[in-house]
Amino acid sequence: MNRFALWLGEDPAAVLAADADTLDRYRVDVLGLPADVAHVADYRTRAIGNLARLLLYLQYQGLRPSFGWGGEDADLCIRFHTALLAHGLTRFNANRHGLHGAHLIIWARLHGIKPTELGEDTITRFATHRCHCGLVNASRIINPNLRQMRRRAAVRLLRFMDGADPLVVDRAVVRADRALRKPAAESVAAYRNWLIRHRGLATSTVETYMNELLEWQAVLGEDAGMYTAARVRALARQRLEGRSPTVQSRFITVIRSYLRFRAGRGDCAPTLADALISRPTYSLGTVPRSLPFETLRAVIAGCDPDSAAGIRDRAVLTLLLETGMRGIEVARLRLQDLDWERAVITVRGKGGRASIMPLTQDSGDAILDWLARARPATDDEALFVRIRTPCVGIRPQGGVADIVCRALARAGHIRVGGSHLFRHSLARKLLKEGVGLPAIAGVLRHQTLDTAMIYAKVDEAGLKSVARPWPGAGR
Repeated sequence: MNRFALWLGEDPAAVLAADADTLDRYRVDVLGLPADVAHVADYRTRAIGNLARLLLYLQYQGLRPSFGWGGEDADLCIRFHTALLAHGLTRFNANRHGLHGAHLIIWARLHGIKPTELGEDTITRFATHRCHCGLVNASRIINPNLRQMRRRAAVRLLRFMDGADPLVVDRAVVRADRALRKPAAESVAAYRNWLIRHRGLATSTVETYMNELLEWQAVLGEDAGMYTAARVRALARQRLEGRSPTVQSRFITVIRSYLRFRAGRGDCAPTLADALISRPTYSLGTVPRSLPFETLRAVIAGCDPDSAAGIRDRAVLTLLLETGMRGIEVARLRLQDLDWERAVITVRGKGGRASIMPLTQDSGDAILDWLARARPATDDEALFVRIRTPCVGIRPQGGVADIVCRALARAGHIRVGGSHLFRHSLARKLLKEGVGLPAIAGVLRHQTLDTAMIYAKVDEAGLKSVARPWPGAGR
């Protein structure tokens, strides 16, 4: 301590103005430790740790600026730790998160970073810094696992500090490899609220709109008074080039919706929404992808019957194949949707419409096996949940979609389709068995027969029997 005080000079107030940068200069100038040294287990390293603790002590005593941090750091870390345990995180992992969270607070205090200034850039600095923060057990050897763990704990702590769920957002687990989303512009936040309160869109649809909007809203600009038809079309040319028809249609839908919202607030001209026309679509323009029914049964048989994930995946895939459910409908299933006495299940389809469907023997057996042997103990009411903590319901994307892709890949079917592949394959099987299109539309819960007409294309034998020869083909 005396050596540090002498190095600072005769002014006693110099120690009150010291920070992490001051300690780094002291390490290099006086102790002779290179700034990028990984670890030196001697008195010099311990001296830096002691000095860091001194600076923190002066902060907590109110003798140095605390940069917006209060005196309740310990209480914050305890509440964060308790919230993680409540989500089902193991005590070991919750302890690690709590320690890294406390480390983030100490590091921010030493570097003069306010709580409101913590974001993607500062978290990256924290995750990669060589620790001289005065923590007894902090590792100074940076490796990918440590960086990831620091980032994960920091991201979750910031969510907790903002009053949000630290582990789950919209049923997706907050991970370290996902960058923090920058605060949305005022119009973006207002647009999201408008979609929910005035348009009545489902949460998943709102998230799709928001993810699309955030890709290009900064390019379009926040000042809608500067919007012109030429500017909108220039953005469209940039965003549509080389994209799939689905992505193109989504962009046009979202930007026209956003422009109508801004026009409704008086921010821009109402005619701007007409600067882009809808992308032409062709009804029944494609042939639905499908695989033979027995091939998909073999895919299901490839699920591991002795692992919790395999048992769950088998139940999900069996439901998709034998009932023709959509992936989102499987993800929406709740425990109370099962009626074992009547052997039926309640399915919530598009628009929130509920339908009662019979539960086949195979799908019922697969679900019962999942409930009896593999489903984790959790308060979540979803029928299908994550195996690892937090045990929340699986999502259509990243949950059901991943289950389908993994199962198909194990069987050697790469990029052949998603969960709708099972739905199309069921329709193809029923058609081959002589079931009429009206009955197929009923099984798949189509609102109109026209929607089921696309499956007429997969009946190749039937099409050949009614197809007329090409004019002049016999010459």
